[in-house]
Formats: sequence, structure tokens, C-alpha cells
Amino acid sequence: MLNLFHYHVENRTGILSDEIHSVWIFSDFPSLSFIFFFQLSKPTEINTRLLALFTEDAGVKMNAVIAVLLKHIKHENRETRMVVLNWIRHLHKNVPAEIFPYMDRIFPTLLSMLSDTCDDVLLLDLQLLSDLSNISPYLIKFAVSLLKMFHDDPSLLSERGVLIIRQLCLLLDPSHIYRSISVLLMCEGNIEFVSQMVAMLNGILLTATELFEMRDQLKALENEEYVSLFECLYRCWAYQPIALLGLCILSQNYEHATQLAGYLWRLDVTADHQRSLASVLSALLMLLPQTDAFNTLHKRLQCIPSLTLLGTAPKTVSRSKVNFADLLEHFHKICEQQRKSVREKHRQLLIASAQ
Repeated sequence: MLNLFHYHVENRTGILSDEIHSVWIFSDFPSLSFIFFFQLSKPTEINTRLLALFTEDAGVKMNAVIAVLLKHIKHENRETRMVVLNWIRHLHKNVPAEIFPYMDRIFPTLLSMLSDTCDDVLLLDLQLLSDLSNISPYLIKFAVSLLKMFHDDPSLLSERGVLIIRQLCLLLDPSHIYRSISVLLMCEGNIEFVSQMVAMLNGILLTATELFEMRDQLKALENEEYVSLFECLYRCWAYQPIALLGLCILSQNYEHATQLAGYLWRLDVTADHQRSLASVLSALLMLLPQTDAFNTLHKRLQCIPSLTLLGTAPKTVSRSKVNFADLLEHFHKICEQQRKSVREKHRQLLIASAQ
């Protein structure tokens, strides 16, 4: 049986005498019990040697390994958490069949690590989650769990949401991330949360370098896959009318954007839309000729954080593949749903204040 224990080694160089380094010491490998790892000078060297030795032929009982890793994955020491995540990633890469039966225990723990205060731990955790999410069922499961975490912990959404989404788009196909989240948001009953998520996703879509190719795809709409992606985003973005207008401008559907703009006067453009409105105005600025209107808008936008759109405008292409009639009907339906929700919320506030 594989025995594992957490071992602290004090650095006695005189420079970092108070620093405690965390390492994993594996003992009783069937063929390696005679090796004395304590002869190695650095804990990191021990861990590196052990990672190299851990293969399918090592004869290790996986249950013992997983138990110890999960026990220490939230250790107070940052290095320990990093080592645990690296071990899980190493196991997934080298012995995927053996670790798969334990994924129901591992996956929720990895999700909970997204709230880790250390950026290095968070990024490594996202890397591991992206490795697992290359398997389609885990991508959906991950998206469901991520949205639940954002919903239950608003501070995670506001403080780490952009970093998490951008890193996922760097590690995975951004179109898969956006499509999965958009579909799931359509099933979310909390309209205010959906609106917040769309505002964040739209801001990332318009500005992040990780989504440059996806922006090009939405501009071109060259095949059914990209058309389907646009329609999927449209139905979700309908919960944020200003963001939806930005999506139509980004995808160069200017005629439909004009239809939407003509409808916006009926909506209450409150402070909640301020960030999305700034994104749309930045997009409009890139389209205006350098006239007095351009200079006026440019000066006003200088008063807020700069938002830019990358890329040059390609040739105008036909948008006949997109069923805008159905999409516009969906947009009107969502707007009416939101209007009723806002009125009900105000009514409840008035009742509460009167009591």
C-alpha cells in the first residue's frame, strides 16, 4: 500500500530560514523502497523525482493517493496547494483511466478552488479544469457549477469573474465557452443575474485579446456554425439590450442594429447599463468619420476607462442566413419579461417601505 505524508522541510540557508517548504514524500513503492529521498537537498527536487517515477507500472493504489491529495488541497501553505494541483494534473495526464473513477470527488473540489485568493493557485486550478473540460460532459458540468458559484457568491463574480472567463477562453475554444454559458443562462430564473453575466461576457467579447478570432468569426458569419453561435449569443444577450446592440454592431449587422436602436427609447436605460453603453459607444466611435460628432463623442468617452475594438472592418457580407425576424420577436419577449420583473420588484419595494 502506498503511504503518503506531508513533510515540512525548513530551509536553513540563512536567507529564508523562516520559510517552510511543502513537499510530498512517497514511501513503499514496490520497486523503490530502498531509495532514500532524504538525501536530496531540495524538496522541489524530491517532488520532481517522484512525479517522474509515478507511472502506470508503479503499482500504486490510487485510492490512497487521491485521499491524501484531497486532504491537503486546501492547505494554508500556498506551495502545498500548488503541489497537490500539479499532482492531480500529472495523474490525469499519465494515468487517466485510473483517476477517472475518482472524478466525482475531485471535480467539485477543483471548482471550490476557484475562490482561492492566490492568483497562481487559481490559474493552475483553471488549467487543470480546462484539461478535464476537453471532455464534453465535463465542460457542461463545469459551466453549470461555475454559474452556480457566480450566482451564490457575487464577490467572486465581481472580483474574479473576468479573470476566470478570460483564462478559460485562453485554454479552451472561446466559442464553446460562450455557447455553453449562454445556453445555461437562458434557463436561469434570476433575470438580474443573467443581465450581470451578459454585461461581463459582452465586455470581454468586445475587448479581450483572447477572443480576437471569435470576433472575426462573428463578423464573417461564413458558415452555419458561426451563424448558430451568433443566434445563441443573441438570445442570451437580449437580457442586456445595450449589450445586444453592441453584438449586432460587432457582427456588422447594422440594419438590424438600427431596428434595435429604434426600440431602445422604450426601455429604461438605468445605471445598470452604463458599462455596456460605454462599450457600444466605443464601437460606434470606430465607425464615425472624423467630424464634429466624432470629436464630441471622443471627448466624452475620454472621461471613462478606454475600451477599444481590435481589427479592421472586412467587406460587407450578406446576413440572410440569420433569422432576424425570430430573433427580434425573442428580443421583444425578453424585454417584456424584464419590464414585468422590474415593475414587480418596484411594487414589492413600495409595499415593504409602506409597512
